[in-house]
Amino acid sequence: MERLTMPTILPPCRLLVDVAWLRANLGSSSLLCIDARNAEEFAKGHLPGAVNVDTYAWGWYDTSPAGLQAYTRKMAGLIAGLGVRRQDAVLFYQGTSGMLAARGVWLLHYLGRQRVAMLDGGLRDWAETGGEVTIEVREPRAAVAPGDAPIPDAACLASYTYVRERMGDKASIILDVRADDEYRGENVRASRGGTIPGSVHLEWQECLGADRRFLPPQALRELFVGRGVTPEREVITFCQGGARSSHTYLALRQAGYPKVRNFIGSWHEWADRHELPIETPQR
Repeated sequence: MERLTMPTILPPCRLLVDVAWLRANLGSSSLLCIDARNAEEFAKGHLPGAVNVDTYAWGWYDTSPAGLQAYTRKMAGLIAGLGVRRQDAVLFYQGTSGMLAARGVWLLHYLGRQRVAMLDGGLRDWAETGGEVTIEVREPRAAVAPGDAPIPDAACLASYTYVRERMGDKASIILDVRADDEYRGENVRASRGGTIPGSVHLEWQECLGADRRFLPPQALRELFVGRGVTPEREVITFCQGGARSSHTYLALRQAGYPKVRNFIGSWHEWADRHELPIETPQR
């Protein structure tokens, strides 16, 4: 029997799904599952029918106008190469609710696709509840014609110039989601250490519970508001290379925040553009 069609299985507002949802919909011709881990982990076991792409390699550190044009073309071509069709629902997952799957969700939002979600709890929850895990690799989907140039959703992304223009703007919050030692400039992973002046710090993993799933929406909202990150303001997330900040982007959206941008160049780009200001917070 033909399974449910895509508009039913994943409405545009759905950001996270659980194993019960996956059990009901795995095998639908309109659902493409993408394993965001590296190839070695994928080979040890994955969801039946899943394709693999290591989203760790999706970093991009040039958010100049020309750089973003090149990024958009490259990412649109990559998604087309995976066989992602306009009518598909797309599910990203990894071992638990991690940054690599979140980066996939964010990217499809940027490319104008809203029927995309993450498997909350990841492959771990699926396997622990009796879900099938396989080492068989499916035949890849045929690539789809990219068609016209994509029209990206610019409201999802912040460039370095966009961030610079909003430093000190009371309508915006720049949210550093790196580890504390990175934020304070003690762990230097670029040409300079520190943070963007005026940024608020909240480590990305605080959005996860002890079970490594996302906190419930109300708990997420309380967490953000407790740090002064309130929903009437635009929130710009950043980390080292745009993956952890994708995770917090997803958490903010899950908490009902309407204006969230991911600075994909993040600290890697900001620190290496030496004309941009930095600060070193004190303990």
